[in-house]
Amino acid sequence: MAIDKILENVLRYIESRFELFKLEIEESVSIALVRLIQGLIIGILGVFVLLFFSWGVANALNVWLNSTFVGYFLVGGIYLILMLAILSRSGEEKLKQKIEGKVSGMFDKQKKKIDTEGNTEAMLENDVYRNNSEI
Repeated sequence: MAIDKILENVLRYIESRFELFKLEIEESVSIALVRLIQGLIIGILGVFVLLFFSWGVANALNVWLNSTFVGYFLVGGIYLILMLAILSRSGEEKLKQKIEGKVSGMFDKQKKKIDTEGNTEAMLENDVYRNNSEI
């Protein structure tokens, strides 16, 4: 009978650990998804702001230069120079490392949050202890 209780408690402990693991993964994925959606919304709105601002500057240059197309080429040229400068300074590997660092940092922050809210191991041990006292 004592072995049955121990086995039952071990199984409860394993089930609790598994459920906790699933909840932690679910929380991390949901936080990542929310940040991704927020980033996409901000990015899309940023593109619209940049587009309309550039269009306005190009039209202002066209009026100032008394032309119908030179302002658009000037604004496009400025963006081309800016893009080439950014591409020349950042290699693909640096960009990849930066993105990986951001993603792993996001999950590390979530893990630290869980650790600061309370030691999950101690919570599970208390749960098993509480189950033992009920028997």
